[in-house]
Amino acid sequence: MSLSGQWIAKYSGTNNGTGIIDLDEFDTYFSGTAVAWDDNPQLPNSIVQIRTPSKSSTQHLTKLPVFHIDTVGNPLSMDRIKQLAANNITLPSTVDMDLNFNGSTLTIQWSSSIGTHGAAVANGSRTQGGLPSDLRATSARGWDGFKKK
Repeated sequence: MSLSGQWIAKYSGTNNGTGIIDLDEFDTYFSGTAVAWDDNPQLPNSIVQIRTPSKSSTQHLTKLPVFHIDTVGNPLSMDRIKQLAANNITLPSTVDMDLNFNGSTLTIQWSSSIGTHGAAVANGSRTQGGLPSDLRATSARGWDGFKKK
């Protein structure tokens, strides 16, 4: 097992919510995204792109640019960003992140450019991406839909 896969966990810290890290494995590194879905619907969600410098099970990533998104994953509009600023809500521009994979557990810790921080532990909650599909085609002539095996 390695850092690759989709990891889902509740996080806590300055804010609380659900985090999803989705990493693909390449020859010498992992690459993907980390998304923080905030429990407070008044606050935006955040996404960062990740590319590790190696395939080590421990990673320290610095100054990852943070993109702020709405509840469906679209970038925040300038009007929404201005509204948040008017309500004294500051958005971070970067985040430092530590990933530590140990057996079947991924520990995540981060701190942002504005001093916010958080942590999460995902215990083997990875997808089954490497396993055969539970779906099968219902027609050999073309796509007619799928049904469970």
